[in-house]
Amino acid sequence: MKESEYRELKRQAKHDRIFIQTKKYSPLDPANAHVPQDHKDKFACIQSLGRTEYFNYGWRPNHESPDKPWEQENKRKALKLVHSAAKCRKENRNEAGWRNEVESRLFERFDIEVAW
Repeated sequence: MKESEYRELKRQAKHDRIFIQTKKYSPLDPANAHVPQDHKDKFACIQSLGRTEYFNYGWRPNHESPDKPWEQENKRKALKLVHSAAKCRKENRNEAGWRNEVESRLFERFDIEVAW
């Protein structure tokens, strides 16, 4: 999205009195004391996944690598997902665009391994 388009959208949102109040979850924030513990645990998992870097993910060659050839393939698939998500973000796609681009790749093994 061009800078001029973004400014125009912000101006239009202000004109229509549309305000977005973003609030990031922090377990240390006293305002989040009312959040149930099971939700806090889920948020902690999600935040740790969000901090996972590609180079620290998954496959590292070791003495067991010949017995586990799927680990390197999983890392390759993760890289493809990263590129697809980056493409969607660059193109500023909506949720339907993200789903169309990424979801099928994300769940391709689900049908084979779980759904039957």
